Amino acid sequence: MLNLQNYKSWLISNGYSKTTCVNYVTSIKRICKWENKTPQTLAESISDILPQYLAGGDLAARCF
Repeated sequence: MLNLQNYKSWLISNGYSKTTCVNYVTSIKRICKWENKTPQTLAESISDILPQYLAGGDLAARCF
């Protein structure tokens, strides 16, 4: 099961700044809320959801 605290710790241990880690985790939480998903179900369907939030996607502006 995906645990956001473990993910944040993994990011830090792999050289990401604490600010970047917080931003990533916050973004994941927002998208989970918007998509009505848990971090686990978001991870399972990320290939379908991610393109919507990338530059040029229908929901890209929502992330900024």
